[in-house]
Amino acid sequence: RGLYEAVWQAARLSPPSRSRESQACCEGEAPLGFAAGALFFSGEFRVCTSAVPAEQVLLFPGSPVASGPGDVVLRLSTWLEEHHRLQDMPQLLLVCDNLGFLHAPTSSGRSYLLGKGHFSQLALLVHDSEGQLRELLCSDLAGEWPPSPDRT
Repeated sequence: RGLYEAVWQAARLSPPSRSRESQACCEGEAPLGFAAGALFFSGEFRVCTSAVPAEQVLLFPGSPVASGPGDVVLRLSTWLEEHHRLQDMPQLLLVCDNLGFLHAPTSSGRSYLLGKGHFSQLALLVHDSEGQLRELLCSDLAGEWPPSPDRT
C-alpha cells in the first residue's frame, strides 16, 4: 500500500505528459501526469516521475523520488539497476497516472524491462478496461514469442 500511495502522490504532483505514447490511452481527455515505482525485497521502494521542474525536489518518507523528463520506467531504471547490482531485486512495479489508475509500461519501458533478462519475472499491477486490478509479470507484456503456428 505504501508504494501505491507514493507513486500516486508523485503522479498527482507531476506535470501532465504531452508525449504521444503516454497520451495514446487518453485520446480526447486531459493530459495525465505519470509516475512509476518499484518495491524491492529489502522493503525499500523508489519512485520516479515523468516530468517535474528540475528545481522542484520531491521526497517521500523512505523513498527518494527522482524527477525530470522522460519515460517513468526508463527513469526508474537507474534504481532498478542499482538494486540489481546489490542483489536486492524488485518484487513489484507500478506505473500510475495522476487519477490513480495503474498502467502497463509504455513501449520504451517494456523494451527496457524485457531487454533485461533479470526483470522478466517482475510482478506489476494494472487496471483492466473494467477497472479491475490484474497482476502480470513483465514477461506477459511481450505476448507469445515466437507466435504459435495456429495464430495468423
